[in-house]
Amino acid sequence: MAIGDIGSVLDTFKFGDHTNGANNWSPVKLSEGIIVISYSKILTGAAHDNSFIRSYPIDSSGNIGSLIDSWEEAISVFGPPVDALLNVSGDIFATAYRDNHHSAGDDNLTVITFSVDKFGVITKSFVEQTRFTGVNLDNFQPQGFVRKIGTNIYIFYGFVSDSTMFTVKIDADGTSITQPDNWTYVTGGGTYHRIIHITGDMTQPMGVAALL
Repeated sequence: MAIGDIGSVLDTFKFGDHTNGANNWSPVKLSEGIIVISYSKILTGAAHDNSFIRSYPIDSSGNIGSLIDSWEEAISVFGPPVDALLNVSGDIFATAYRDNHHSAGDDNLTVITFSVDKFGVITKSFVEQTRFTGVNLDNFQPQGFVRKIGTNIYIFYGFVSDSTMFTVKIDADGTSITQPDNWTYVTGGGTYHRIIHITGDMTQPMGVAALL
């Protein structure tokens, strides 16, 4: 096969039967042949999306094995996970949710850590969970962890009426999550934001401005 050619589909595996579909899929390689994925099941009406962490094997030929483990870790409490599942270190993972369990004007963005062992077995409890504060998070749409920028420091970003990025510090063992700083880089709207690394400590936010 020439460089750049795309071959045929090797295997498919439906490991969740959700009538209304699912979104915000985010896979991460856990160990050789083991994948961990986070996603949210879409519910009907005003119900909150249910959030899942699941693990499954994929061999060197691309064959997908049976589901190893599953954890519905945020049943009808948190909003959907962002499109990023972060491997902090070893068997410690992090992801984030918009907590839309609260009343209008009181939404929260919550970062959680949890563990998955090298065989794909999920420890079905939080190591830590921390809510972000200090910015307008009502109807905040989280976009994801963009990159690691220092020792246990990550950039996290999203949008609401304003577009905001945060720095997030997560200790290697997942027991401490703090928010050193935040910056609103677009006021008055904007969607589909992405942040790219240019060089060194330089990053560039991009997005579609909402002109109202």
